Amino acid sequence: VGSSVIQAQQKTTDMPGAGGRTRTSPHVKAEWSIDGATVTIEYGRPYLKGRPEADMMPAGKEWRTGSDEATIITATRPIRIGTLTLAANTPHTINTVPGAS
Repeated sequence: VGSSVIQAQQKTTDMPGAGGRTRTSPHVKAEWSIDGATVTIEYGRPYLKGRPEADMMPAGKEWRTGSDEATIITATRPIRIGTLTLAANTPHTINTVPGAS
């Protein structure tokens, strides 16, 4: 999917913990329809709980984006993000390298 217009509204669903386990942060699944593909992102919103952001996400070090579990992106068709092409129907983990600010 190249640059496009979103054809449907975002759908967001709260996600319980797998196997009924308790999570420390809220988890959400968001879905969009883009050029006939459904793109889904499942993520946990981190709560800092008084901790400095730099302790949780150190600058210059890869961070497993999301809380409790890795953030996952899946699409029903191959999609391209920048120079990266993601295969269809395959969960991909999103990682981040935070900058100094």
